[in-house]
Amino acid sequence: MTDAQIVKLYRKRDQIKNEIARLNSLATDASEKIIAEMEGRGTRMIENDGQRVTLVCPEPVVYDEDAARTILKRSPKGRAVLKRITIEVIDKKALSSEVQAGNIQAATVNKFASVKPSKPYLSGSRT
Repeated sequence: MTDAQIVKLYRKRDQIKNEIARLNSLATDASEKIIAEMEGRGTRMIENDGQRVTLVCPEPVVYDEDAARTILKRSPKGRAVLKRITIEVIDKKALSSEVQAGNIQAATVNKFASVKPSKPYLSGSRT
């Protein structure tokens, strides 16, 4: 493939991505209109012409983790529960800082670290 063919294909890719974005915007607008209509009617489900449309209204529980820690730490039983429901994770920035400070050797880190290749992607700009 020549450089010109690569650029032509890259531009075609950009056109396709722009069309996808336009279509996604139209789909979002349609969804918003349907949601508004169904909410206005006070209905959660309609069925017509073999198509069922259901209005899903998720209500996820959100936890204030700082408040949970504060409240649970107040009693021995709460502290035990807190210990069972929390996990420790490695702070990658702190680990890097420790290596740079000489507090841990890079060879030691290499024993439990690896590089995970990711899928290549394209980046471009107009010149």
